[in-house]
Amino acid sequence: MAPAKTKDVPQPECLAMIVCDDVIEDKRTNKKTIYNAFNQIWSRKFPARHGKLAVFLSLTNGHGEVPFDLQFIGGAADKPLCGLKGTVKFPDPLTVVDMVLTMAGLPLPKEGVYAFRLVLGDRIARERRILVNLLKGGGDDAGD
Repeated sequence: MAPAKTKDVPQPECLAMIVCDDVIEDKRTNKKTIYNAFNQIWSRKFPARHGKLAVFLSLTNGHGEVPFDLQFIGGAADKPLCGLKGTVKFPDPLTVVDMVLTMAGLPLPKEGVYAFRLVLGDRIARERRILVNLLKGGGDDAGD
């Protein structure tokens, strides 16, 4: 599927979005190691907050500096509960830019379907669903 075009400039593409505990980058080789990828979060009670996590993004086809907005969304209104904004710089459209964004204390008001939504420029580039479930048996913390 070809990327959507705006004003004859191809839009950046998100090749990968992985939610995990952490990402470590080898400074010598620039290779990334993704630790404990997951797509569900379990909590013993609601409302809850999830501890630290990382979102690994692999982006390409960008032209110059492109604003991004990584939103954590949930609920029937599909509204952002929190997020991170910034700018990603593409040296040229063939470059693949890897980004690691860390977040902590994600609000989890109730059990259900949540998502990370990546907006590049003015369009949604990728969404990644996260299922949030009630873990029976008591306790206080949210985990994966």
